[in-house]
Amino acid sequence: MRRACATLALASILLGVNGCGNPAPSRDLPATFVWAKDQSVIDPASGRTNVWGGFEVKDGAFFAVRNTARFILWRTAAVESRISLEYALLGKPCRLLVNKAAVGELAPSPRRTAAEFGVRLNAGFNFLEFDKTSKDVLTVHAVLAGPREPRRRRHLEEGETLTVGTEGASSRLVFRGRGVLGIAEVLFHEGRRTARTFDRRTSLLSRRIVHAFDDPSPGFVTFTARSGSFDVVENSVVRIPAAPFPGKVPRFTGSPNVFIFLLDGCRPDHLAVYGYARPTSPNLDRFAADAVVFEKAYANASFTRSSVATLFTGLYPESHMVRVMTNKLSNRLLTIPVYLKAKGYRTSLFTAAGNISENMGFARGVDDYFPNIGEWRRAEGGTLPRRFVGWLDREGPLFSYFHFKEPHLPIVPPPPFQDMFSAPKDRAFDHGVLEEFQRKIHAERPFGPDEVRAVVDNYDAAIAYVDAELGKLMKSLKDRGIYDESLIIVLSDHGESLYEREYWGHGAKVYEETARVPLIVKFPASMGLKGRVEAVVELAGVFPTLLDLLGQEVGLDGKSWLPAIAAAGPDDAMAVARSFSKAGDFGLRWRDWYAVVNLASGMETLYGRAKPVFKEIRAGAEDDVRLLFKVRFLDWLGRFAEADDRPVTVDLRSLPKNELENLRSLGYIK
Repeated sequence: MRRACATLALASILLGVNGCGNPAPSRDLPATFVWAKDQSVIDPASGRTNVWGGFEVKDGAFFAVRNTARFILWRTAAVESRISLEYALLGKPCRLLVNKAAVGELAPSPRRTAAEFGVRLNAGFNFLEFDKTSKDVLTVHAVLAGPREPRRRRHLEEGETLTVGTEGASSRLVFRGRGVLGIAEVLFHEGRRTARTFDRRTSLLSRRIVHAFDDPSPGFVTFTARSGSFDVVENSVVRIPAAPFPGKVPRFTGSPNVFIFLLDGCRPDHLAVYGYARPTSPNLDRFAADAVVFEKAYANASFTRSSVATLFTGLYPESHMVRVMTNKLSNRLLTIPVYLKAKGYRTSLFTAAGNISENMGFARGVDDYFPNIGEWRRAEGGTLPRRFVGWLDREGPLFSYFHFKEPHLPIVPPPPFQDMFSAPKDRAFDHGVLEEFQRKIHAERPFGPDEVRAVVDNYDAAIAYVDAELGKLMKSLKDRGIYDESLIIVLSDHGESLYEREYWGHGAKVYEETARVPLIVKFPASMGLKGRVEAVVELAGVFPTLLDLLGQEVGLDGKSWLPAIAAAGPDDAMAVARSFSKAGDFGLRWRDWYAVVNLASGMETLYGRAKPVFKEIRAGAEDDVRLLFKVRFLDWLGRFAEADDRPVTVDLRSLPKNELENLRSLGYIK
């Protein structure tokens, strides 16, 4: 028998086929593969297609090596089901969550035992999450969703499909089985779709099918078992390195002053420099003439504290873990003030926002801290700008982060701005349309066109007010002769929904209008960088860009904006923003498309470019674009699969009265 097999192996080599041996299903398939099938059994013998993060296979079982360990389970349709587990647990009870909803606890048991829970599984991907302490020892032997299958299922049974993303990698998949494997390659070159479909079939001499691809463009390959069944027995991926920077990389000469001015909740499409008809921003428009204007800049969170945490650290919320109201910025993370202070900068923080305070972790590395935090509806009144002008007399180099609270809803700007875009009204400074606006929001009553117009009038007036204050700060820099050679960044932490989808504000949603932000960067004049950039960029790029300009590199989530400036035109970068919650809605921008994915419900919504806001694309249309977003999102989310879900928390009851009132007036707390 051994001789016969050897003879057959020799024939196989001569013929270039493999007909001997029985390779097992691959155990290292990434969790980011997209399966259009009902996955019911999770155990080491079935391959590691379900391990999202936090588990290692040891002695024929899954051993939790992190405090948060997860499986991913795919279903073709939403279903009420039963989850059965075989496990052993030393220590305290372990919480089980399905799609971030707690479904029960695993009781401690030193011996292998069983537990069962009723759950709702979404169509598409589902996350099974085990939440334990660092001292607990959890071993999961098997997970079963629904009734046990009579036999081991192959990775692809007849009619089932598997989709693999192709972007930025050279990949090779090897299938083993019998039958016909359909292959559909879809690529998007400069946003234009190209497709190629063909079939591959096994033969008497070879039961293997090999498929390789190495195009760096966004795209995916879908494999369908047209007949028979197949296992994936090999998966190899080699990342294609990013293209080198075209030409000489711009660098600072010396240590220029660095100023970051943030306008809280400011939409770019309400600024003239971005095409708005109303004269809301004359000072910012003049500033833009000296700067680089980013047309498609996106926050990475639609909530102030999380977004600014990303700005300060260059990390996504999935890394810095500031995602809900009780999270604060960890003192273990490198931030811009800490970094620049170590390089000899005099650092300062000016803030009118309770979310951006010393108590929330943002003053670390700051030499001079200037809070002016109080009840939100009144405009700031110029106190912080006056302090900033005085602070400029300190010896440099200087770094300052200045957080304006305007034009964040609900704010009533002071005269003469209050009625700038509406008929004068007989009302006190702190009373008017926006107080009624808050009452109606809490009562969940619909708004009529006149009411919407009145709120937008106030919002635009608040922009005009903060633009005037910003103009004073720019003048102070010019008067001291430090404007030209400073790096000055003007941006926002998130946008604002103005009832376009019968929704006000931000935070709970990540529509395009709540995630897109203005981003205008004036580089030192000697660098000669000006113009407009069409590429999609993120606020996670603030710190990486600063490091790039200083000629240093630190491994951060965000990417420097300098390549986007050099390219000028659109590229295939994708921006990701998340909502204000643990599970999270995620907003994804790529070229002229925008998608929203909800991890808790599994809902996915696609929007296409239209004015004034993106319009929803009906179900069943643009399915290739939907699938591209899914594979790209899972690839992005997979970067954080091994992240421990352990944020630093703050006791809101311990906050000073003025900060509590600030958060309360915004509606964040009651």
